[in-house]
Amino acid sequence: MLKVISNIIVLSLSITLFSGCRTKSTLKDVQTETGISFPDKWISLAHDQVEAHPIGWLSDINDSYLTALVTEAIEKNRDIKAAASRVNSAIAQAKIEGASLKPNLSLESGASKTKRTSSSGFALSNVRSNNYNFGLFTNWEIDLWGRLRNQVDASYNDLNAATMDKKSVSLSVAGNVAKSWYGLIESKLQVNLSRKTVKSFENSLISIEQGFRTGINSALDVRLARANIFVAKNRLYEALRAFQNQKRTLEILLGRYPRGELETRNSFPELKRRIPVGLPMDLLMRRPDLIAGHQRLAANDYRWQDKKRNWLPSLALTGNGGTSSSKFKNLMNSNFGVWNIAAVIMQPLYNSGRLSAERAMALANKDKSLADFSQLILRALKEVEIGITNEDLLFNQEIALKSAKDESVIAETIARERYQKGLENITTLLEARRRSFEARNNFLTVKSRRIQNRIDLYLALGGDFGIEGKQDRNKKSPTEIK
Repeated sequence: MLKVISNIIVLSLSITLFSGCRTKSTLKDVQTETGISFPDKWISLAHDQVEAHPIGWLSDINDSYLTALVTEAIEKNRDIKAAASRVNSAIAQAKIEGASLKPNLSLESGASKTKRTSSSGFALSNVRSNNYNFGLFTNWEIDLWGRLRNQVDASYNDLNAATMDKKSVSLSVAGNVAKSWYGLIESKLQVNLSRKTVKSFENSLISIEQGFRTGINSALDVRLARANIFVAKNRLYEALRAFQNQKRTLEILLGRYPRGELETRNSFPELKRRIPVGLPMDLLMRRPDLIAGHQRLAANDYRWQDKKRNWLPSLALTGNGGTSSSKFKNLMNSNFGVWNIAAVIMQPLYNSGRLSAERAMALANKDKSLADFSQLILRALKEVEIGITNEDLLFNQEIALKSAKDESVIAETIARERYQKGLENITTLLEARRRSFEARNNFLTVKSRRIQNRIDLYLALGGDFGIEGKQDRNKKSPTEIK
């Protein structure tokens, strides 16, 4: 019996030699596949040569508190946990598909009792018999046309796509945490500015009402002063609403809602580093969502290759060996051994158009994946170009608005001094204060937008300005923790 069993195992193992090795998909032929011509360099890059900093983008911003928040989000965010579960599911599916390339081996044992009644003339006789069996059973489908291999390769590409999806979610969460954090800082600064403005207008109203009672100011001056207070209060309430919304958004990203215990800073970080000249297109190709899209395209191509051959015959080998006896004590006796080896060829003949429909659906899915991937490439190119263009424009806006803010503050001081000396009317002072508030408000907004745009550019490039492979491996960003 042991000899028969060993023969079955050898047969099964020898069949596995028919299976090849899984080929790896790359991004080398992306331009050929999509028909998109990539530029040699980014069109909008027009400032002086700056050395690239091959470190994580969080280090580029240089905000230790933000780094701690991102680390917390990577560990606790529900979207990342869901993406990790999808990776585990893809791993299991790849194992399921991979099992088709290997023989199935099962152990069989059983016992049965049979009674037969027969007649001979006027006599009836009952025959009782027992049967005991023990053995191994194997079956295997030979991958003649590479269909099973295509299915396995497709599952591995799906696994790679799920892994890249998780990295993409992690990168997105890190970016959203950073943007929400600086949005929260902007909202707090706007709240502080609005409160100071309301207080300033209220103090002016007291002075104007005193002047009205003594005949110095008119009723129009009083009405204008009161109107300015209500406008300033409206902006304060708007800033408070934005502050609370930003806080809740950030808490959800951190997985700690609704505790409301976030501490907020009162200043923005300074973006001292400029974008390096000559950022290569290779940076774009490291984006995890682009890699995932390419992996899905490869998976659907493998499935198309599989379905193109679904009309071809299949070959399956089966074998079993063991012992069978009417007595239980003979089960381990090789003299009672039985074995069987068979080959079965099946050729589809008629299936009501199901196989042709499967081929049509596989081709449609492949075409859709190509269109989706091409659109993803174009969107990524647009995001990078917009980010680079906005970087310079927002930098120039920040300089202009800082000058406007400084001039408006000085103008407000001059108007107040001239009003106190009786050289200007109250309308001029109120207008100067309104302009000063607008200038400071706009300056805060553009500083926030510039930081938000820098973060968007990091996300569009899939990371910092360094080329992957040349980065300092001792410095990992929180997005690389899991």
